[in-house]
Amino acid sequence: MSDQKKLNAVRQFAQRKDYSSLLQRVDTHGGHAGYPKYHYCRHCGTPTEVLTGDSVFDSYSECSQCRGLDQNGWIEDANRHYEGQ
Repeated sequence: MSDQKKLNAVRQFAQRKDYSSLLQRVDTHGGHAGYPKYHYCRHCGTPTEVLTGDSVFDSYSECSQCRGLDQNGWIEDANRHYEGQ
């Protein structure tokens, strides 16, 4: 991928981190079966899924955009960029 695509992806990561810092997270770990559980990206913190407590399959631990950063080996660069802002 081009350097411009990497730069755009890193900038978008910073935007997602800023956005997620403004959100009030819903703590649903103590919820009962059938109640909604909110899941957040482990990298940027944006919401990834809302599932019921008795869902059969696990939720994603990262959003699609952070997964792309990770697959291209750019997630550490994105974190360094964000911390250096």
